[in-house]
Amino acid sequence: MRVKGIPQLQELLEGEAIDELDAERDEGHHRARDNIAMIQAENRRSYDRHRQAETEYTTDELVAIKRTQYGSGLKLKAKYLGPYKVVKIMRRGRYTVEKVGDHEGPNRTITVAEFMKRWDPSSEAE
Repeated sequence: MRVKGIPQLQELLEGEAIDELDAERDEGHHRARDNIAMIQAENRRSYDRHRQAETEYTTDELVAIKRTQYGSGLKLKAKYLGPYKVVKIMRRGRYTVEKVGDHEGPNRTITVAEFMKRWDPSSEAE
């Protein structure tokens, strides 16, 4: 359509085209956001399906903590250090633990429940 002679009509058509493109872009953004949310929900379900609930510990309970710093000559040493006493329970499954007795490891540290296990007195012989 030739609209060079009518500037108002040309502006009106350009405005309509811009509005239509904006609407298509917004619709594409909404579809993408919905698809991303759906995929994230599926990923969350898939991830949570294989997760195990973390063990909750109480204060003054004896635990062993996982050795998290490795170096040369540590390959054959015990994977867990302990015993440690739970001193403070923090948010999100974190615990402040303190060394009990004289053994290798830090005197006081913060660790997560994932890197802890209940202290087994028979493991001292290892």
